[in-house]
Amino acid sequence: MQLFIRLAAANQVAENENFVLRSLPGAHNHFAKNPISPERLYRLLNDTYQLENFYSISFIGDDPLHQTDFLADFLPILRKKGLETFVQTEGNPSADFTRLVPLVSRWCIDLKCRVDRHAGRNRRTLEKILEQTNSGNLYFRLAIDADDDPEKILQLLNGLPLDDHTLILQPCAVFPAHISDWDTGTIIDWIQVFKPYFFQVRWIPQVHKLLRIQ
Repeated sequence: MQLFIRLAAANQVAENENFVLRSLPGAHNHFAKNPISPERLYRLLNDTYQLENFYSISFIGDDPLHQTDFLADFLPILRKKGLETFVQTEGNPSADFTRLVPLVSRWCIDLKCRVDRHAGRNRRTLEKILEQTNSGNLYFRLAIDADDDPEKILQLLNGLPLDDHTLILQPCAVFPAHISDWDTGTIIDWIQVFKPYFFQVRWIPQVHKLLRIQ
């Protein structure tokens, strides 16, 4: 099991905004308010869940690096308690990534097929990430739609030392695409496209997105 903490963008945290601590099925949810201190959040989590039962405490959301100051205070609390941590991010800005590297157990770096005009910056970011991590604590994730063009992302990856890393391909279905677009041949084609670049490529769908469930 993982305990997911979904972080809002820094400019979206309002003083009167409630957030929910979802309990196991059959139990009551708990609510708290933003802003919240790292110490207070840990106490809430510890009172609500048996934290030692979780494989890791996982940070997702808009992008956890938008809350670097908070994480720089919160992650050491979890480390002192012997808890594993996980962060899913695009890795920008790289200075914030560097700041948190010693505090995080495992990373997921999001890639995008639609590489923007900052492709050069994105490559430098990936190079810095690879310099500071290893295949034991880092993997890559690429969300794709059936009509995406992989050419730009392949240009970004070309020449990077990725041959001992894992890539997770996660198909989605953004309208007007549909789950039926992902036939066996299409799946195999996408895996083969990225296979020369990575040690292994795994196909792990986000079922709720394929079914358009928010």
